Amino acid sequence: MWLIRQCLHQWAEEGPEWSVPELVAAAERVATPEGLLDVDDADLLLAGGMPQRINAQRVRMGLEALEEGAENAPAFASLIFHSLAARYAEVLERVAFHSGKKLKRLFVVGGGSQNDCLNRLTQEATGLELFRGAAESSTVGNFAVQLAVLEGSRDEVTGADAEQVSRWAGRLVLALEQTVTKS
Repeated sequence: MWLIRQCLHQWAEEGPEWSVPELVAAAERVATPEGLLDVDDADLLLAGGMPQRINAQRVRMGLEALEEGAENAPAFASLIFHSLAARYAEVLERVAFHSGKKLKRLFVVGGGSQNDCLNRLTQEATGLELFRGAAESSTVGNFAVQLAVLEGSRDEVTGADAEQVSRWAGRLVLALEQTVTKS
């Protein structure tokens, strides 16, 4: 959603603001874009001028630039969502290959779980059954990693020991459930 947020930031300065739900719904009504973005391109990781950065990549690929104004936000969103879904499919294909496992399901958590368009496109691109978790799930995971590391749990590759992260995530979920039950 970095690409969308960066575009929204620029468009907000130019004219009418789009909310994310409005933009997602509008992107659903746009035709499938010609060409896809390399969403891992280092230039797209930089802040500012995102519509221009996207167009620069399109031009390098021999594609036409899109109109960059806020009125064309749905076309940019559609391009971004299609590109992300295609990239997810590539990555999951590699995971399946390297793990030797046939993937059947994909669980999407965090804010992305609320993006109907991206989730539909991801399911189509991957061929996997897609399940959505709570938007708060990524926050719980982030806290679990932080707590595991603060506790002294270290893994040289990932930064935190997976078992400790899992233990903390379980504790946090239990605490959240107890808090909700008391409310």
